[in-house]
Amino acid sequence: MNDRHPIIEQFEAQAELLDMAEDESAIEDAIAVLASWIDVTAERLSDNDLATLVHIGGTLYRQGLHDRINKLLQDQRSLPPEDSPIW
Repeated sequence: MNDRHPIIEQFEAQAELLDMAEDESAIEDAIAVLASWIDVTAERLSDNDLATLVHIGGTLYRQGLHDRINKLLQDQRSLPPEDSPIW
């Protein structure tokens, strides 16, 4: 028996389609699309809907920020120390 919500299943199916299409969209792209859509529809959204969407955007933004910081730290670890010669 599948206990997952149907919308979660749709998210999973969409992720699989993106993988098959070799879509290289990053989390920043999703944030930009969400922000644009909220901007266009904000007047038609209830305060609760707007708050929920902004919460989702904040969560995505935070994850993207964490990913960027982790990548920077990983890149720094792969650099030689500044005082060592590069041969």
